[in-house]
Amino acid sequence: MSKYTFPIKGVHEAIAFSEDRGQKDILFAKDQGVYIFGKEAPTPKPEDVEPTVVASVEEVFTTRDPYCAANGSPLIYADGFDPNIVEFDDWWEGGDDFGEHLPVSLFYNAEGAAKRDNKRPPTKFVVTVGERYITVKCNGTKVTKAELSKAVRAVRVHRNDPTIQYGVAPDGYRLYSSAGGVKKDITKDVFGGLGQGISAVQFCKVLTTLGGVN
Repeated sequence: MSKYTFPIKGVHEAIAFSEDRGQKDILFAKDQGVYIFGKEAPTPKPEDVEPTVVASVEEVFTTRDPYCAANGSPLIYADGFDPNIVEFDDWWEGGDDFGEHLPVSLFYNAEGAAKRDNKRPPTKFVVTVGERYITVKCNGTKVTKAELSKAVRAVRVHRNDPTIQYGVAPDGYRLYSSAGGVKKDITKDVFGGLGQGISAVQFCKVLTTLGGVN
């Protein structure tokens, strides 16, 4: 099993290249480094010619720009596997070369899962390659209960209200005050907007907004 990390911004560029051409996947390859690039619309071929899984190395690297594939797509190298800046002995890990089509939905689903898990905005996609599978996840870390409690203390000090607590609602996290003996939803008062529930990441941004409280 091997794991490769890619910058999310770069992968988004490769995805945009594919989607702009009506394609629903991107290409993931290992040969001269490990990289991802966008897919061009297929060229019609005779029926008796088998379609290739991915362009050959020669077809990919026929441009003077080391970060641009021959089809015009950006070449997005995995961290530590860019032969333009890393010595051969440092990026070469042996094993078979490969070329695979990866549905863009794998990457969208990974980002969606990160949001559902209340992860901080991720910066990397982690692509894991096993013998019979390829998975895609994001690298974001979850917000802890201690951080949520710290954010609540910041709101209490800022509003001079020691009764403030947070709760989890179907639409996200909410803030409540029991000042005067009556429980009141103050999410909109603190965060503005329409008063809907917010993510744990947004919740903890209160620390920055209000200066933070230890």
